[in-house]
Amino acid sequence: MHLRTVAHSKIKLAVRFAYIFLALMTTPTLAEVAGEAARIREFIDFLGNLNRYSPLEAAGSHGSYGTHVGLGGTTQRLEKSSNLHRDIFRSEEFQDGTNVALPKLTLLRGTSFPVDIGLSAANISATKVYQYAGYLQWTLFESLDWPALALRGAYANLQGLKGAKAVTYSADVVASYGLFRYLTAYGAWGVQRHDITINYEQRDDSTAALASKGYVASFKQNQRTLAASHLYGIKLALIPPFYTLAVEYQDLAAGVSAYAAKLNVEM
Repeated sequence: MHLRTVAHSKIKLAVRFAYIFLALMTTPTLAEVAGEAARIREFIDFLGNLNRYSPLEAAGSHGSYGTHVGLGGTTQRLEKSSNLHRDIFRSEEFQDGTNVALPKLTLLRGTSFPVDIGLSAANISATKVYQYAGYLQWTLFESLDWPALALRGAYANLQGLKGAKAVTYSADVVASYGLFRYLTAYGAWGVQRHDITINYEQRDDSTAALASKGYVASFKQNQRTLAASHLYGIKLALIPPFYTLAVEYQDLAAGVSAYAAKLNVEM
C-alpha cells in the first residue's frame, strides 16, 4: 500500500513537471515579446507614412480660372515586412524590400481668394485599399522676385484595410520660389497626426509558434501619434500654364523616404 502511494505521488509529480515544461515551451520569451512589439510599431509607422498626403503643389495660388486635373503617384520602400502587412492589406506582395506604389488622380480648383482646394483618390498597388484625401491651401504672400509663402491643411483616409483604420491630419508651412519662367522650387515642413485603430485576428493563434517565426499574434490597439516630415519638390511648366510636371522627395517619420510625381493639366 505504501509503495503504491509513493508510485502514485511520483506519477503526479512527473505530470506536473510535464505541464510546467510544456508551458515554458509554449510561452514567448522576453525577446520574442519585444520583437512582436517592434513589428507592431513598425507597421503603425508604415501606415502613417503611407497615409501622409501631399498634393505636389508649390505655395502660389492658382486663382479662379480653370480646373486642374492631375495624374501621378507616390512610391515608398518597405524595408521589413511582417504578416501584418500581408493580412491587413490582403496581399502577398508585401515582402521585404517591396516598393509600395500609390497611383492617384487629383483635382484642384482655385478661388477668387488666395485659397486653393484639392481632392485626390489613390489605390495602393496590388491591393483593394484606397486613399481618399483633400487639402486646403491659403497663400499668405506671393510677389514677383520674392518667395511665396502658404499654409496648408490636409486630411487623408485609408479605406479597405482588414481590421484596421488609418486617418491622418496634417498641417504644413509651404515656401516656393520661381526660377525663370518655367521652374519653381518648393519645400514644405509640417506635422501629422495619425489616428490608427487595429483589431487584428491572426488565423493561427499559437503565440509561441508565431513569435518564433517572426509573426504577430492577435491584438487590439488604438493609437494616436504625432510625426514630423519635410517635402522638397520642383515644378516644371511644360506648356505654361496648361501642362505642368512636379517631382517631390519626401523625408518622412522613422527615417523613411518616399518619392512622388504628378502631371497636371488645366481644363
